[in-house]
Amino acid sequence: MADYFGCLANKLPFIYLGVKVGANMGRINSWIEVVQKVSNKLSKWESKTVSMRGLWLNIIKSIHGSNRSFDQPIMSHFHVSVWSMVLKAVDNLKAKGVDLMEFCKKIIGNGFNSIWHDKWLGDVCFKVKLNKLFNIELHKEVSVAHKLQDVDIVSFFRRCPRGGIKDFQLQDLPQLLSSVVLSSFCDRWSWTLKIRMVFFL
Repeated sequence: MADYFGCLANKLPFIYLGVKVGANMGRINSWIEVVQKVSNKLSKWESKTVSMRGLWLNIIKSIHGSNRSFDQPIMSHFHVSVWSMVLKAVDNLKAKGVDLMEFCKKIIGNGFNSIWHDKWLGDVCFKVKLNKLFNIELHKEVSVAHKLQDVDIVSFFRRCPRGGIKDFQLQDLPQLLSSVVLSSFCDRWSWTLKIRMVFFL
């Protein structure tokens, strides 16, 4: 192909715009040069206003997806990532009747995880337990922490509940949240399945 267009053939990896292309980006060593070049390019003023964490957060999200959930769809470019293999293994087990998510729950720390989608208080997620409120919620991805900060719980509902099951669920929501105490630690996953070993003598 290169000969046909009169171009020089090259081998991977090669340098393009000062960055190595074609290296195995699953290895930490492959990123060292990229990090060094970005750091060198930032001026003193820029380095004070630009968050390196936010720089890397966007890169990781573009590779692995943004919601960090086991139930997110596997995108086509995931085939080279370790996370894609984890998701595929989870999907394969689910197809065989074993849903690992039934045995996982979130332990709330700083409350950055979703109040509706994650199973973090009890055995059922809020979008199922309080389904009528979830249907009228405008910000369905709102975190636990943000919901706790709301002075008026109904402020982000599409309309104020008027009678019926919505009223009962609206009474339940403050009671459920009143027991929640946030901490400085990050939310984390907890494995709830306990395996009992039986020995026969």
